[in-house]
Amino acid sequence: MIEIEQFMDPDTLREVATGTVHEDIRHDYTDDEIIKLKDDYFKANKFLTVRKGALDSFKELMKVAKEHDEIVEWLEDLKLLDFGQIGSKSLSEQSKALMRKINQGYTLENKKLYAVPYYENREMAFYDEHGSYVYHRKLKPGENQITITSKTA
Repeated sequence: MIEIEQFMDPDTLREVATGTVHEDIRHDYTDDEIIKLKDDYFKANKFLTVRKGALDSFKELMKVAKEHDEIVEWLEDLKLLDFGQIGSKSLSEQSKALMRKINQGYTLENKKLYAVPYYENREMAFYDEHGSYVYHRKLKPGENQITITSKTA
């Protein structure tokens, strides 16, 4: 039996592949990707917290403010806060989506895969466009047949 290669040169891969397929492939997040997702999650929640705090503060001010100057001063102080550039609804949706990704630990990515037959093993191996091995399966009956063509002068 021939061992299935874990990596194949992309140019060679395109030459020996008998076909291509587009499939959803599971991508497990690396530790660095998880850290980045968590960082983005905390940033989104920071902006949401700042906005909620400002809104609560404004509501309280409106209950107790006696003079116009108090409101103007509060609004001037409001300019110093960093609210981010995205709307609250979008931030909330982004935060939920990030938490789902963090908890799930992976994502499905639709990738173009190249099918390379290993006739000796009766298996079909699939590689991504960079030449990295993704998975293999048994050859289907139609794939097991080799067509021989001859050139005539």
